[in-house]
Amino acid sequence: MIDLQFILTILPVLSMAVALVYYAMNLRNANKTQLMAQETRQASLFMQIYNQFTSERVMETSIEIMSQWEWSSFEDFQQKYGAGTNPSAYSKFMKIINYFEGVGILLKRELIDVEFVSDLMGAPLMMVWEKTKPVIVGIREFYDDSDLWDNYEYLVEQVNKK
Repeated sequence: MIDLQFILTILPVLSMAVALVYYAMNLRNANKTQLMAQETRQASLFMQIYNQFTSERVMETSIEIMSQWEWSSFEDFQQKYGAGTNPSAYSKFMKIINYFEGVGILLKRELIDVEFVSDLMGAPLMMVWEKTKPVIVGIREFYDDSDLWDNYEYLVEQVNKK
């Protein structure tokens, strides 16, 4: 027969076990909730980025650069669209390049997921990169700064890996 002394000895141990199970379940649920909140914030941030990307102003600038601008070399680009000869055009160029640089920074800091970028803007990203890469390389050489727009390049590399 179980005596009172045995029950008093076992009761704290059982209470502790129940408390640990309860704590573990709460911790697990909190982690799930935190992960869901993080995913929701990432999706929300990315949709803000995507909405800006698909804005009329950015789209017009991208289309203009992709379909109307032509250059045969970095020097040709500088003569037609460079900061010294055509500040308005150069400003448009910088707007697009710096936009992708910003997206690259967010990706590098793991604030957005490469899947989002690839799924929603992968093709335009790659087309703009292929067209602008020679100019970016030329500007890097001109200013002797290999880090210029390195986050844009990182973005392209990560989308290519996907």
